Amino acid sequence: MLSRIKEMKQIRKEKKEFREREAKLFHPLLTDMRHLPLIYDWFNEAHQQRNCPARIDCVKLKKEFVFIALYLYCPATLVGGKALPGIREILAELLEYHAASAVSNITADVAFLYQHYRDFRQEIDEAYHYVFLRLVDHGLAQPEIPDE
Repeated sequence: MLSRIKEMKQIRKEKKEFREREAKLFHPLLTDMRHLPLIYDWFNEAHQQRNCPARIDCVKLKKEFVFIALYLYCPATLVGGKALPGIREILAELLEYHAASAVSNITADVAFLYQHYRDFRQEIDEAYHYVFLRLVDHGLAQPEIPDE
């Protein structure tokens, strides 16, 4: 019985630690969606600085931007969670889609692409880094503190 009680205690402790870690990972960096157009401008600047054509009709760039926006505002969507109310509509408007469902279709794809395609991941990481630094410079985000 004692070993079972010790195991239950350990499980309870681990569950608490997992819940705390989950809350931290799923907590959005940003909440004010009014900044999305500005973030989109910075995203395009990042691609222009790398001499990439930042065309609004480029499907790959749209996917990259959707990934970054979701990571900033509702990271849980990248692992099957729900998007924030209204974010799909804002993204659809910025990306000149006729319906928010187009953003949902991209969302289902981008996490897979990010995990499995190094070039896609590298381009997103570079654009995200640029956007994040701009967010910090404008006081919209705090510099990230690395996990210990």
